Amino acid sequence: MFQWIARRPITGEEFDVEVALRLMLWQGKNMIIAVVRDITARKENERVREKLVEYLREAKLEAEQ
Repeated sequence: MFQWIARRPITGEEFDVEVALRLMLWQGKNMIIAVVRDITARKENERVREKLVEYLREAKLEAEQ
């Protein structure tokens, strides 16, 4: 599994996705199954969490002074 940046066909907007690939034999032929999941909300939540953690670190340092 890996992360990628995809592009919406109509708007051209880029967004974060998680991609899982699997090789499969179907009717005697090798096929690749791809599952692509939009993780935009998850990535935004991670960014917000990182900002909050940094804010709390700064607040703690100020309180210790």
